Amino acid sequence: MKKITLSKEEIEDLKDLYQSEIDRAQRRIDSLKSILRKIEKGDLGDEKEVAAPKKRGRKPKVKEAAEPTAPKKRGRPKKITAEADKSAQTKEPKKRGRKPK
Repeated sequence: MKKITLSKEEIEDLKDLYQSEIDRAQRRIDSLKSILRKIEKGDLGDEKEVAAPKKRGRKPKVKEAAEPTAPKKRGRPKKITAEADKSAQTKEPKKRGRKPK
């Protein structure tokens, strides 16, 4: 078996490390024992009803009951009034191009 040589500082660091781990484990054991004692006594405290957490974001719009109506015509409405008057009056078409001098 091989032998590892460590300096005194390294040995002290390792001792501190393992001692801190032992202390941490001991605190964990103590907390678990206290939890077990509370469970055995039945002293968990008054349990209140926990409200469900509120949902985030906007609330959905409430759809009101719409009365059934006749379906509307689809598409863009035709403009009949203004063009009907113009078509009734026959005008000469406008001339395009250069103006005479």
